[in-house]
Order: sequence, then structure tokens, then C-alpha cells
Amino acid sequence: MRYRKLHRDELLAAEVFNYSYANYSDHEGNLRFDRYMPDDVKVLQQATEEKWPISKLAEKLEIEEEQAIEMLKSLHEARKIIDAANPSESFRESVRQRLAYLLKGKVEDDAEIDNIVIQMCYCAADLGCLLEWENSRLCDYSEWLRRTPDCDYSGVDLPNLPNYREEEG
Repeated sequence: MRYRKLHRDELLAAEVFNYSYANYSDHEGNLRFDRYMPDDVKVLQQATEEKWPISKLAEKLEIEEEQAIEMLKSLHEARKIIDAANPSESFRESVRQRLAYLLKGKVEDDAEIDNIVIQMCYCAADLGCLLEWENSRLCDYSEWLRRTPDCDYSGVDLPNLPNYREEEG
């Protein structure tokens, strides 16, 4: 499958609003994805560059100040991913951020999170080898990689993931 290449503001919007790039790309023609979210990112960037007070940003985005603060944090984190030196470093930063979020309150040691990231990157490198050996691309497996345990994929010719929570009970 081919995915439309996202421009920088769309990549930032995908990160800020927590969409995968493939999912974001799939929404071409949707005003929310084509215009509103990238426009919000532009406003966030302008607010950052011009050092707007939070009240001005919240007013411009028509949201509460607490939400504006969170969106600025999201933009800061998104920039680390989008502006990484290369796709590998972008992946590494993305995984690190997601793990830190998911493990907050459980794992506070950055070194431990970094060790998990390193192991995940080894898995990604191995996946790269498997894909090369079968002349495939990672995007060929985008739908496979985005599966979740609580969704039935039988109608789209994908295997369902096991629900580990049900198996434990």
C-alpha cells in the first residue's frame, strides 16, 4: 500500500493529535486533517516563536488554558520526533516518548526506558532484515502493525490479536 507523503505541518499534527502517519495519510480530503489540525500546529509554532502568553494561545485555539499548555508540550515532543537526524532516530525518539508515557509511575528511571528502547530498536532492525529478504517495505505491513487486541479484523483479511487480559482470567 502507498501512503501519501505528509508535509512537516501534517507530521507535527499527527504527533500532536496522536495519529499514526498512515492513519493521517488515509484521511486525505478530510478538512480536519487537511486544514484544521495543521492550522492549529501553525498557531502553536507561532505562539512558541513569539512567546505568546498561554491566555492568548488558548483564546486563538478556542480551548482552555490547561489544554493549551498540554498542546505546547505535545508540539515540543513532536518536534523531537519530526526534526530527528534521520528516520531511525525519529523512530527511537517516538518509542522513547511512548514508553515514558505508558510507564509513567511504573518506571521512573530514564536509563531503564532507554534500555527498553534499545531492545525495541534491535527488533526493528531485525524486521528491516526480514523485509529486505522478502523484498517488502514496512508500509506493506502498516495495517498489520496497527492492529489492537480489542478489534475484529476478520472482515479485512487480517488475523485478530489475542486478548491477553482475557487469557489471564
